[in-house]
Amino acid sequence: MTKILLLIITGILATTGIAFLRRITFPTLTDISFESICTFLLQPAFWIGIFFSGITFLLYLWILAKYETSSIVPALFGINLVVLSIFSVLFFDESLTTVKIGGYAMIFGGMLLLL
Repeated sequence: MTKILLLIITGILATTGIAFLRRITFPTLTDISFESICTFLLQPAFWIGIFFSGITFLLYLWILAKYETSSIVPALFGINLVVLSIFSVLFFDESLTTVKIGGYAMIFGGMLLLL
């Protein structure tokens, strides 16, 4: 149970980092200057996304050191897909169809078989 809870927390942290990194505005290639780079680096969404991604990476390394890699890595990818899909439906107004629900159920079932 602890393993599943850690995977879910890792998925939520990863998805939160991705959600913030999606909000970044990049300078155009024709407008690369010191000011545009400073503006890019001073975006709060950039640093919040980097923070959550870094915490996710450290937690991921800790989980890999604690549990068997052959079951954790596929399960982590599966839980990330499911959590990311839930976030996409809730926060990015993506559609949720019966085919997607079936796919998520198969991913989650396969993840449970590995653990």
